[in-house]
Amino acid sequence: IERAPLAEPRSVWLDVIANSQWQTDARDFTWWTTTFRTSIQRIGTTLAVFAPWSDPISLTRAWCLFEIFVSVQRGIPMEVAMPSSEAAAFARALVAK
Repeated sequence: IERAPLAEPRSVWLDVIANSQWQTDARDFTWWTTTFRTSIQRIGTTLAVFAPWSDPISLTRAWCLFEIFVSVQRGIPMEVAMPSSEAAAFARALVAK
């Protein structure tokens, strides 16, 4: 994903760094869902990375789907990003016959 100028400072929370997803049994399900929901709400925007555009890996991961669900459920803005090569392929696919 290429760098783009930001109009304002942004907060970034990378779930795989902020919460270990390998030791999930250390906390109960309520803690996990509350932590993700609260973090998404506080940050205020969700960025979904779609790569490859035709079969995004993020749409195969349960927590990514949960984050998208929370964003839609709570009316939190969501942006989709993809590498420029994927965006070009996506654009071509939209107009292909």
